[in-house]
Amino acid sequence: MIGDLDILLPSPAGPGDSWRWGTVTQVSPLRIRLDGDAAALDTTPDTLASVTLGERVWCQIVRRRVVVHGVSAGLTPPGIWAAYTCTVSGLTMGASTVDASHSRIGDTVNATIQLVLGAGFSFTAAAAFSLPVSAFAGLGMATGYMSDAGFGTFLALPVFTGSSLYVFGVDPSTNQAENITNTSPFTWAAGDQITLALTYRAAP
Repeated sequence: MIGDLDILLPSPAGPGDSWRWGTVTQVSPLRIRLDGDAAALDTTPDTLASVTLGERVWCQIVRRRVVVHGVSAGLTPPGIWAAYTCTVSGLTMGASTVDASHSRIGDTVNATIQLVLGAGFSFTAAAAFSLPVSAFAGLGMATGYMSDAGFGTFLALPVFTGSSLYVFGVDPSTNQAENITNTSPFTWAAGDQITLALTYRAAP
């Protein structure tokens, strides 16, 4: 722990200064692995915060000196992609899987979702995917497609509604949106997929 006034009240960053996130790999002596590095630094950083093993820390690098200024308190650093648990309503999952990730900078949220159907699935109502953060007044943009394994792809129509993203199929013969069912917009089978990419404004 240090208490130098020139560090507690730092001067404007110079050309040799940089800021990076890192992870605590050892507490005594303190070792930090900076994001993007394969191994921990071989020097003991100064620290302005109490840290624990595995914690995410915000580091200032000044020439060969590293100072830990704080911890992330379990929050994902801004702009860093992280997995989230996405639930799907209107679908009996069976052995289906969902892979979902998101990042956030300010009130802007980006997310990707991929549903892969597995044995025992069944569409029972309008399909809706949970969002990592609720959308403000349904404001957002999303694109998506549905893969009929071995046969082709179909357009998906995602619609924001609060904490969920409803996804509709588009009938290729009429171009009309319709609820996804076991046989619409095509006959679904294990291995078929729904893939979504979205950007939206987070609710306050």
